[in-house]
Amino acid sequence: MFLFSYGIGHPRDLHRVDRRQRRMCIIDRDIFYAQCGKVDTDFMHKEMGSHFFIDNKDYAATSLTLSNSSSLTLVLPKEGKDIRRMMEQKGFLQELLKDDTEGADFGIVKLSLPKFKVHSKMQLADTLKAMGVTSLFDTAAELNGITNEKPFFVSDIQQEPSIALNEEGIEASAYTMIGATGAANMEHPKVLDLNLNRPFLYVISTRMDGVELPLFIGVCSNPAS
Repeated sequence: MFLFSYGIGHPRDLHRVDRRQRRMCIIDRDIFYAQCGKVDTDFMHKEMGSHFFIDNKDYAATSLTLSNSSSLTLVLPKEGKDIRRMMEQKGFLQELLKDDTEGADFGIVKLSLPKFKVHSKMQLADTLKAMGVTSLFDTAAELNGITNEKPFFVSDIQQEPSIALNEEGIEASAYTMIGATGAANMEHPKVLDLNLNRPFLYVISTRMDGVELPLFIGVCSNPAS
């Protein structure tokens, strides 16, 4: 399981879901088909009416509404599709987060989602240096906006994002699940059975100037690891 982060707050900024909305779903034990074999784990089940989803030749996906104008998108590749190769495709993420992407529709979504928790620690100094950001790490760095002390420079940068998803909701820095988005009622709705019982992609994004911007991207390859 791995996690990328494009922005993160301090752990003390975590929020809890309102008590009236905490019970996300029905919980039972089921099998998750990880690359290492079958894993017995807790699954959460929820049926959402008049809900947005995507179902095309490459993957099926749906989104859950978070606080702070953000959302959690869950993506299950179709059988035989490699999730990492999909992520490497140019424009994949932008297309995924569009409202009118291929296969986008509204209907009933029957979601089965394993509980999982992931914590990732990343060393960013070398990455920033490779991108050309080197002056911060030099003993002659100009950081007068912070202090006039000399020498004063950046020695290292670490980032430790974490995500936990269970029946209480989702916590990822300041992002907390508060409900599910919906649309107009339909007489004969389409139905998507989205059973995330094998490796899947999750994206936490926020809407800014009408565009969804990714904040966290991860792959759940084994919810028990």
